[in-house]
Amino acid sequence: MIRYNVLWIDDEYKKLTSVISDAEMDDIILTPYSTSKEGIKAFEEDIYKWDAIILDAKGWNESSDEVATTEGMHNSLDKIAELRYKRVVPVFIFSGQGDLYDDEEFKRSLRGKKLYKKGNKADQAQLFQDIKTEANKLDETQIRFKYADVIETFSEIKYELINVIKRIYNNITDDKEVFTPIRKILEWVMTYCNKSGVLPIQFNGTNLAECSKFMGNNTMQEFVPVHVQRSFHSCVEIANNGSHRLAIDTIVGAGSAPYLIRSTVFELLNIIYWCKTLPTSENEIKNLRQKTSVFMSTEGSEEIIGLIEQDENRNYHCKDCLLKYNEMHPEDIGKKIKISKHSPNTNERTKELYHFFITRKDIEFL
Repeated sequence: MIRYNVLWIDDEYKKLTSVISDAEMDDIILTPYSTSKEGIKAFEEDIYKWDAIILDAKGWNESSDEVATTEGMHNSLDKIAELRYKRVVPVFIFSGQGDLYDDEEFKRSLRGKKLYKKGNKADQAQLFQDIKTEANKLDETQIRFKYADVIETFSEIKYELINVIKRIYNNITDDKEVFTPIRKILEWVMTYCNKSGVLPIQFNGTNLAECSKFMGNNTMQEFVPVHVQRSFHSCVEIANNGSHRLAIDTIVGAGSAPYLIRSTVFELLNIIYWCKTLPTSENEIKNLRQKTSVFMSTEGSEEIIGLIEQDENRNYHCKDCLLKYNEMHPEDIGKKIKISKHSPNTNERTKELYHFFITRKDIEFL
């Protein structure tokens, strides 16, 4: 069940446990803080978590040593307004201060926000209804509900996923900045796959292509469905290229591939959805790791067959192998070769795109 996450700042929330339980019965999870300082800190630190904010009209600003005044509420409103460039969420005022209900000056200070009365069941019910109505207008809330089958599974990447999905949700087709967060999520996925036993290679921050290549090996189809293998290959290839300002970055920024962001995000969701099937118990992980480890090949000895290509930076390569530049010739492009030996690519500029390095003597033209 998907529930609404609401931040509640109220100095007397401990006396209002019935409000918390009533909200939960209405699919609203209230997370309370007693001071404006604590509540705003929680909002700023996890700004995409919240669907709404409730403020008490009178409360504490920074500590419980203070006399409860409207300063805490106004300070919260100011801080929330300052953070609008990051995130806009609906704000509601919930008060038990009867002397404020008819105070016109106070009402003007609420900046158009309605005042709901504590202890009034009808007002409380209306508050909960209004929270859901306004929260449902937020892109983040709509995305969280629509894609709950992937977003709600892994809390570690929940808000990163929401941010990425926002591009396709708003039909943004030329935002080349999206590929870096996609790559970050893929890095998390590789670490998760290693912990789950399906990927015996440990992700070290630079070997994303190597991990993807292993997951896409034909011998791994018993453990990784072919559609997921293809998603890994496509996602990693596009994200690596796009996040390093190579050809994909230019193509997307120019609007020449209007569906590429959408297809890449959906490939990513395919992978995340499949990750839910991976084992979590210690014994299952151990058994799976034993089965997949046998497919580990000795680095440098695996035979590779493919075509010589040249990227937009004029690097000669075959798949994820970088060929020594001064040993290659333009007429070699497009020729089919067999690579019998390769070594790790240690060049900082190219090693994330091309994991291996080869010289001309290591290849055979076919």
